Amino acid sequence: MKTMIYSDYITIRSALIQSFIIAVALGCFLAIPLGSTAAVVAMVVVIIDMGATMNLCAYDDVNDWQRFRLTMPLSRRQVVVGRYMSVALIMVCVAVLAVLIGLVLQLLLGNVLAIGDFTSLSLSTIVLELVIAAILATCITLIDTGITLPLMVRFGMTKATRFIMPVMAVVLLFALQALGSIGLDSGSLESMVVSFLGVNSLAEIGLDALMGCALVCALVCVVLYVISSSISIRLYQTKQF
Repeated sequence: MKTMIYSDYITIRSALIQSFIIAVALGCFLAIPLGSTAAVVAMVVVIIDMGATMNLCAYDDVNDWQRFRLTMPLSRRQVVVGRYMSVALIMVCVAVLAVLIGLVLQLLLGNVLAIGDFTSLSLSTIVLELVIAAILATCITLIDTGITLPLMVRFGMTKATRFIMPVMAVVLLFALQALGSIGLDSGSLESMVVSFLGVNSLAEIGLDALMGCALVCALVCVVLYVISSSISIRLYQTKQF
């Protein structure tokens, strides 16, 4: 299992470096117009995480690597679990790295260049904002990966691209329909969140409360990710090569 995770990393190392350079360059370019390094952190996380997943699955189709991998002393279950663990480890490392990049960028723009939008917050507040941004962005990539990986495992990268967007649209429609059927629209969702946090409006929500919400979202997304891995295992075990 460790060997497979390490081989996944070696396979996409150059792609990760390229994605990292692109994400950091875009972040530095957009930080001042956006007026927030938290947005930069989220962008870095999403770009690198999604790029890593797509590249890993794309390399599976190169030179028929999937068939060769099955000749190794690994069960099909271990192959799928190894892939999910590889992606999860990349996401954790990218989130930590993105927070560090955001912090350095914040200190550079606020303390060195003394740009107004970046000088008004304390260091503790900045760190909390960056961590929240990284967690929520990782949640987005977890959901996206949880939906797309089963398709890629079953059909391969090339064929899966035909189904990803339709499946995403169907999932979104079902989610909206489910929320509507239990009477939860945007207004009632806001009321529920406000009531749960014990504030009068969303504008009054503090960073500590947002951190709590982010951690709850992360927990839910991890559960969905585990469910996705179970689905992928079943699909991969019945796949014919």
